[in-house]
Amino acid sequence: MRGVTDSNHLMTVSGDVLSFWCVRQRGRVRVFPLGNPVYLVVYEVARVLEAVGFEKLKACPECKRLFVKVTKKRFCSTRCQSRAYMREYRKE
Repeated sequence: MRGVTDSNHLMTVSGDVLSFWCVRQRGRVRVFPLGNPVYLVVYEVARVLEAVGFEKLKACPECKRLFVKVTKKRFCSTRCQSRAYMREYRKE
């Protein structure tokens, strides 16, 4: 691993899988991951789960996609909700 600093570019950390580029912007430190797109997606999913909590990660009962539950909703989208409700309506 390697680190470099200057006035705005705080640090670059390089590894085998991902690299991180850290800069100071408007008084905040921003971290930019660089690397293989697959590993970047895994990293971003881990960051979201870290921020919202694992208990909010749900599987849609209609299409089985994963989504972050932020309200009372049971489905990932209004499309899946409509499909499920219409199926129930037609059974009656």
